[in-house]
Amino acid sequence: MEHMPVRSLYLIYIAMLSVFLWKQVHCSKQEYDLKVKLKHHYDTSVLPVRNFNDAVQVYIDISLKQIVELDEREQSLLVALWMRLSWQDEYFTWSPTDYQNLSRVHMKSSDIWIPDIIPYNDIREEEKDIDKYLVAVNSTGHVQYLYPLLLKSSCKLDVTYFPFDRQKCKLIFGSWGYDGTKISLTNLKPSADLTNYLKHGEWLLLDSPTKTNVKYYSCCPEPYHDVTLTIHIERRALYFLFNLILPCIFALSVTVLGFYLPAESGEKVSLGVTVLLTLTVFLLLVAERTPPQSEVVPLISKYTNVSLPYC
Repeated sequence: MEHMPVRSLYLIYIAMLSVFLWKQVHCSKQEYDLKVKLKHHYDTSVLPVRNFNDAVQVYIDISLKQIVELDEREQSLLVALWMRLSWQDEYFTWSPTDYQNLSRVHMKSSDIWIPDIIPYNDIREEEKDIDKYLVAVNSTGHVQYLYPLLLKSSCKLDVTYFPFDRQKCKLIFGSWGYDGTKISLTNLKPSADLTNYLKHGEWLLLDSPTKTNVKYYSCCPEPYHDVTLTIHIERRALYFLFNLILPCIFALSVTVLGFYLPAESGEKVSLGVTVLLTLTVFLLLVAERTPPQSEVVPLISKYTNVSLPYC
């Protein structure tokens, strides 16, 4: 009699486990049957619209995760993004009541039509392995494709006011193969999502607006849509203030004091040479942090060059 409660609990546990496993197997069977039905006679190279004259409306939502690096010498910006694409697939619809109220499934990206949205100004040579991420499909045909993206884009810099400069870098996303009559792009939000943004130590993010553009190219008469994310950043100048600006001002102040030394003093020449070498080092430091271009020259470089003859 003492072992009856234990045996009863054991039998109840076995029964509950059997019911749970049966439900899991049954639900998996329903999902499998649904995926087989959806992929039957489905062509991933065909636009998911029943009327060929209709365009697929693709919504783009961009989440800015991190500004990894801004390379001044190369004039390139490396950022980490979370891409969120959504559209309507008219062939991937079903009635949830026919599949045990299954209203959402995840498909391989190779099993469903995916818009060929790429970054136009990407300068990385490596291929982006985004095919391994799954696509979420609702019973209404609403499709969501979420994937992370490490993007390195070109960014033209204006270093006139270095190190108190502000920069503006554009990331352009669009379809490479389809024009605007086949894929219509729309930015889902007026700016990038900064919920999970990780602050950068050197650059302060000011704004990140997004905008949909319609452009015409010389190759084709049809319009092409793109979504442009503009990243406005400002350099945090505290590091350069203590390690470059203030020492440079101090060196130039010493140059002024050299004019008060007697001409017959040998220290006057030594002081002038020392300040000259110091300013040359500062000039090299600025040159290492700015792009090698002839369009603009930082004001601090102009100031240092003008001060050299007075040393």
